Amino acid sequence: MDINEFESFIRDSIATALEHLQAITLLAEELETHSLAAGQTLQNVSRITEDFISQQRQEQSTSS
Repeated sequence: MDINEFESFIRDSIATALEHLQAITLLAEELETHSLAAGQTLQNVSRITEDFISQQRQEQSTSS
């Protein structure tokens, strides 16, 4: 391998590594978006569950 081949190999390797890092960054952003959505969904389910239980308890105490 001569100096030109070495330089080309190093440049290609660096370009490939940078492409992988860019892909990782994009995936991390997507993961964050999905994590936030999952958190919001769980908060909604928790709120609905608490409201339902409270409503059921009120109905039981009214009918007793």
